[in-house]
Amino acid sequence: LLFSEIWNGANAEAIWTTVGAGLKEGHFYLSHLDTGDGVIQLGVALGCSVALWGLIPTIFQFIKEKNYAFAVFAVLNSLIILTAILGLV
Repeated sequence: LLFSEIWNGANAEAIWTTVGAGLKEGHFYLSHLDTGDGVIQLGVALGCSVALWGLIPTIFQFIKEKNYAFAVFAVLNSLIILTAILGLV
């Protein structure tokens, strides 16, 4: 997998030839949870998703305070995070 190739000292071309073609689905790590790479990627995905749960009440607070510009930015940021969680980007 990706990190295994990096730690083994492969160059960038070798890494992406070996690993890049195999990452067709959005959440490749779910089928590799028995490896260190899969567990690390799951942790990163869960850690990043926490930002979404923090932004949801923040959006409501911005609207309550009539700070609409920040509310719009928070909604846009939430949409970016959501598309990443769904594996669309």
